[in-house]
Amino acid sequence: MFPADIQLLELVQSFGEGFHIFMKVLTKIGESNNYFLIIVLLMWCFHFRKFSAMAILLPLSGLIAAGLKYGIQMPRPYHLHENTDLIEGYGMPSGHSMSAVVFWGYLSHILKKTWFTVLSVVMILGISISRIYRDSHFPSQIVAGFLIGIPILWLCIRFKDKIALFMHKLSLGKAWVLSSILPLIFIALTIIMMLTGYDGSGLEDIESVFSSAGLLFGFSIGLYLMNRKGTMESKVSPGKQIIKILIVVISFFLVGFVTGYASKAYDVNVWIGSPAVLIVNYLTALWFCYYGPLLLSKFKLFRLITESSPVVD
Repeated sequence: MFPADIQLLELVQSFGEGFHIFMKVLTKIGESNNYFLIIVLLMWCFHFRKFSAMAILLPLSGLIAAGLKYGIQMPRPYHLHENTDLIEGYGMPSGHSMSAVVFWGYLSHILKKTWFTVLSVVMILGISISRIYRDSHFPSQIVAGFLIGIPILWLCIRFKDKIALFMHKLSLGKAWVLSSILPLIFIALTIIMMLTGYDGSGLEDIESVFSSAGLLFGFSIGLYLMNRKGTMESKVSPGKQIIKILIVVISFFLVGFVTGYASKAYDVNVWIGSPAVLIVNYLTALWFCYYGPLLLSKFKLFRLITESSPVVD
């Protein structure tokens, strides 16, 4: 916490109760589950390969944010104010500001529309301010999210094609090993911290590490497998698009139901809940980026196009 944190916090919260609902809506929009729903809809209904990098980018951002939160263990404002209405993990850096930067930033890069770039900047700032307003983050934690999220976004834009081409040449075994390295590093570091000083705090961050690791690993392998087959043509007739949208929505409800049960395993033991969450998110990612589209292509809801290159033209 820095000297200016309290002053800026009080300034934003001085907006008054009239902004409560608006700020709550902005925070809700900035939740990763909503971003994933949008990403899958974009992949399934518009352009599978063009938007697929976002399926890697978002869990990567979430994994780094959750790992740093549990490692740094800086409190949030409500920890100091004893606000029991909010139950979240530690606060440094802000996961909402990081995910807002990578999600809206990458969409702006793809669409290349001035109006959408302006909208993205407004959304990034609005979501970030809502976290301060709602007593969830100090301003310094928001700024830290920006400072980490922006380089992640730039690296993805700069090197995604080179990484895709490199992965495309690998055998499944080598791709599996490379895709698991970063998730396993964060899992290992988290487990070491748990073994050396776990006191029951930061459970939300531990769960986020394992869920993000599962998603990152699953999407990495699923997209590798899909790129080896070719690519999916997402644009079909309006009737088929509606069917796909319904399947996505139903799938998300089912995933939420299963994930909820996996999360409840933390009530039994953190060592049971963590692998349960990891596995569920890994399988979820595989469904949305590989097995689901492959299955639906049998019913002409996607068209599988054999291509030699995994790079979007």
